Amino acid sequence: TRDDVFGLHFGERIHPTTFHALGLALLSSSTIRAFCDRLARYYTFITSNEVIVLYENDESLQLQLIPKPEVGVSAIYPYLAQGSFATYIAWLRSMYQWDYAPAKVSFSFPQPKNIQAYTDYFHADCQFNCEVDALHLVKSDLEVRLPAANAELARMHDEGEGGLPVSKEKARVWYEKAAEQGEPMAQVNLGFMHDHGHPFVEGWQD
Repeated sequence: TRDDVFGLHFGERIHPTTFHALGLALLSSSTIRAFCDRLARYYTFITSNEVIVLYENDESLQLQLIPKPEVGVSAIYPYLAQGSFATYIAWLRSMYQWDYAPAKVSFSFPQPKNIQAYTDYFHADCQFNCEVDALHLVKSDLEVRLPAANAELARMHDEGEGGLPVSKEKARVWYEKAAEQGEPMAQVNLGFMHDHGHPFVEGWQD
């Protein structure tokens, strides 16, 4: 492709259920740190060509994408790095804040012509020709609870999205978790289930 931001477009369209159980596990992470830990631990379920390495210093947690030496760097690797980081940020925005941004993003490939597209997507400084591809995540964000992750899982079960069958009972479980963490829409949807007499919502007959 001649589109030097193809990976960014790709990342916008990848749903967590593309990765089946791993995607759901990531989406149910209670914090950004838990999300990163799970991604690094189980990344080999996605591909055996790269690994995710977490490096933490006083300012940030780096989520590094490292090609395996025996595989090397292919011509499509820049698109893979773009797409991977765009995907993870899109998921974190759905789980945390719609405008969530990393501290910065480092890419190992040369600076593309359309650098503004990277800045606009990540809402952060994007650097090129770096030693390693990495998302630099602000440490103060790492332990924040992610109620929206539970709410998103609930909505997927409630509406049958992402290839999941409709399951009001599973939706209720995730709505309850999100409601307990103060997620407003989860509280509203749980109240809707209560009012409409779903028999598995505790207290629905009161």
